[in-house]
Formats: sequence, structure tokens, C-alpha cells
Amino acid sequence: MQVMGPARDKSIRNAKAHVIKTVKQTIADHHMLSYGDSVLIALSGGPDSTVLAHVLHSLADEYGLRLAVAHLNHQLRDEESDRDAD
Repeated sequence: MQVMGPARDKSIRNAKAHVIKTVKQTIADHHMLSYGDSVLIALSGGPDSTVLAHVLHSLADEYGLRLAVAHLNHQLRDEESDRDAD
């Protein structure tokens, strides 16, 4: 059964909040960032690097981050990898 409407929206918001909270805790626990850092995000277009880019973008103001993205095509998914690169 697929969840639709407001319940689905709330579930997505909760999942996003959980991911951001987890990332922030990891950053703090491992002293990964200082305010004003520049961060180069290696982005392949897969779900993990795409989520990382979105999360860091959402945290950029709070951490004073300057973000840049470098695309990396692993060439593991044939035409799909090429579409990600485009």
C-alpha cells in the first residue's frame, strides 16, 4: 500500500530532518567542518552523492560554507552515467 497525500509529505519531511540531524551530528562528532570552510563535493549523479550535495547545500548558510561541485563519471551505468554527466 502506497502512502499518499499529507501523510506521505510528513513522512518525507521527517526523513529529511532525520538525515540532516544525522549529518550535523557526524560533522560535530568528527570535527569535519569549521565555519567558513570551502567544500568540494564529488558528485557522480548517484543517489548517495546527490543527497550529500542537497544536504550540504541545506547546511551551507548555517556553517558559512562555500560549496563547489566536481562531477565524477564512474562509467558504471553506461548511457545512464553519460546522462548524469550531461
